[in-house]
Amino acid sequence: GQEHLFMIRDGDEALDASLAARGYEIIDPVTLYLCETAHLRPASLPRAQSYCIWEPLHIMREIWAAGGIQEPRIALMHRVQTPKTALLARSGDTPAGVGFLALDGEIAMLHAVEVLPSYRRRGVAKKLMAQAAKWAEDHGAKYMALMTTRDNQAANGLYSSLGMRPVGHYHYRIKDTA
Repeated sequence: GQEHLFMIRDGDEALDASLAARGYEIIDPVTLYLCETAHLRPASLPRAQSYCIWEPLHIMREIWAAGGIQEPRIALMHRVQTPKTALLARSGDTPAGVGFLALDGEIAMLHAVEVLPSYRRRGVAKKLMAQAAKWAEDHGAKYMALMTTRDNQAANGLYSSLGMRPVGHYHYRIKDTA
């Protein structure tokens, strides 16, 4: 019962053009970022401001839900078979941001980063990134990777400012049903 959804990567130009000609619209253009974990890891982390926790706490699920990350995606996190952790960052004494990090060889992949709107631009995402880099390095990862939509200017600006570099792009095509 689901709509046909096609992932289009670099090199799929002919498929992309064919789907466009058939009325398939672009959704969710994404940029993939990468950098060395050592570049992101600070000398020390702010005390009691970020944590690695598995399994996710109820407050973490609430923050994800506020950002549109629902139970099916959290269930996917649980199914990951490689080393993994959930991240929690606070602003002062208040839980304000979360993320999910999983390891695949030398690459730690960060997913589901969400900062509550009232705490954005207060350094919460930087705390998450620093904690993620520490966990990743402690677990043998040499690189940190993540993806964000091209339209998310705040996230793209943050990741670029941290020295992460774009290493790939993709988008999806779905039939316009309007």
